[in-house]
Amino acid sequence: MTTIEALLADISAFLRDVEMAETTFGRHAVNDGKFVGRLRSGAGVTVGTIDRVRAYMAAEREKVRAAAEAATATAPAAPGEAS
Repeated sequence: MTTIEALLADISAFLRDVEMAETTFGRHAVNDGKFVGRLRSGAGVTVGTIDRVRAYMAAEREKVRAAAEAATATAPAAPGEAS
């Protein structure tokens, strides 16, 4: 698997996990809504851009994790559960 193939696989998994469109991802990660499509078409990418993309995915996953923890911590106890 090439670096680009691995990156595309990671992006696809990320998009599924956070339920985000490719264009939204591209705009947020690298200010290019066609970024993922260009990668699939064989466009090159710099190491710096790969780093930016991976950093964006890590930061977004952390936000999702923190939001889930906060929601769990503030959720009212179900009837019959100890609070």
